[in-house]
Amino acid sequence: MLANVGDIYCVYVERIQQYTACQVTMLEEPISSKSRPLAAILELDWIGDTLPDEAELHKMKPLICDYFFWNNKLEHYFADANVPPNYMLVGNLPPLTTETTNSYGESWKH
Repeated sequence: MLANVGDIYCVYVERIQQYTACQVTMLEEPISSKSRPLAAILELDWIGDTLPDEAELHKMKPLICDYFFWNNKLEHYFADANVPPNYMLVGNLPPLTTETTNSYGESWKH
């Protein structure tokens, strides 16, 4: 399944025994017939014991990283636009950032 702009996904993270969330902020078309579409993934500053309800979705904010070489930066990167099977769609809201990113990852993080 391909992600859509604004989609918010949650995934259960075993090591912390909680759900985390991320949002697709933009899509990038493949540059050749051999490449895949990419999605810009914005990590959100949210964790929970259960999946979020509608009210919680509207309170979510971007994760701001401030450690090592990160200085108040968003955790925002491009990855394959195909949603991993363990990610659950929980809603769709306007993107929480319109900034682009120049970071690329091989897969969705967690």
